[in-house]
Amino acid sequence: TYPSLGNHIFVAIRQGSAAAASSTDGINWTARSMPASRQWNSSTYGGGLFLAVATNSNSAAYSLNGTSWTTTTLPTFGDSTLNEWVDVAYGKNRYVVLANSGNTAAVGTYNSTLDTWSWSGQIMDVVADSSAKDWVSIAYGNNRFVAISSTGDVAYSFDGADWLPATMPSQDGSTAHNWKKIRYAQGVFFAIGDTGSRTVGADITTGITNFAATSFDGIVWTSRTLASTQSWQSVAFGTPYKDTKDSTVGKGTPTWIAIDNSNKFNKIHTGARALGRVTIASGVISNVKLWDPGSGYTEGPSCTFVDPNNNRDARIECRTGDGVLAQPSWLNRGLGYRTISTSVTITGNGFADIIPSGKFITCLLYTSDAADE
Repeated sequence: TYPSLGNHIFVAIRQGSAAAASSTDGINWTARSMPASRQWNSSTYGGGLFLAVATNSNSAAYSLNGTSWTTTTLPTFGDSTLNEWVDVAYGKNRYVVLANSGNTAAVGTYNSTLDTWSWSGQIMDVVADSSAKDWVSIAYGNNRFVAISSTGDVAYSFDGADWLPATMPSQDGSTAHNWKKIRYAQGVFFAIGDTGSRTVGADITTGITNFAATSFDGIVWTSRTLASTQSWQSVAFGTPYKDTKDSTVGKGTPTWIAIDNSNKFNKIHTGARALGRVTIASGVISNVKLWDPGSGYTEGPSCTFVDPNNNRDARIECRTGDGVLAQPSWLNRGLGYRTISTSVTITGNGFADIIPSGKFITCLLYTSDAADE
């Protein structure tokens, strides 16, 4: 079963059948039906609808409400009459469906007024020898699509049409890891898999591993060590608001969950590193402007300045707060804006954590009568 969430509803599709289900709380489920029995294996939500794909058909299915489904046809192109569609992601007002062979992807847009789809086939020719790779998963985040293959190839694109290459890390520095799934949340691409029973560092393996990887941009990756060793199949993110027996975290703590093929899981707490730019005037640091505050903190971060000519240490205080809005990853930027009058309004009970400078505070008092100001 492959679930997805959108518009306050969960949907689940079942592989090798026409069965589906929907739920408003993830606990109580109502049976639904897909248009046909397929090897449904992935679904996503974006642009006001759910889209599901199957490995054994060029027919996909979409739903505007999560309860009733309609067929749409994916393109046929490349060397095959039937592309094995394995995963789908939404971003920048388009849906990108990944095939596991032929280095192919399908990019689609939906016209809600006419209830019509427009699809185009794309070649992800990011490998030097142009050989077809076993692409297995795709995710959207940080304003880009990132796809991974089972052997550690990475393809990333800012529009779903033009793709660039990158590479995943390996457990021993040379043996390709058997990657299964990539997902994105709160500034982090998270990839997971198993060893594929390959020999790792001269040791014969059976598939189980504690190896994973994370990335800010899908290009530069950091190796991670999980708390337990399993044959990991998938990973998902959430902020469950519930009491926990883990005293190191509280309610609503950002949490990744990795699951294996035997109903075992690993709870993971990680996040994105804060990014900033230092302002220097006359050889003196005046301030640090954060353009991404980071995420997933369980304790206050550290900050270090390195200056070989330093003769007086700066006083540094790193603080964190809930409800901080980081740089958004745009799913749909919209169309037809007037460049002079268009504005974005953010509402909520947020705060600006700004330390005042100087010795005095200036207050301005305004009344209804301008003469009394």
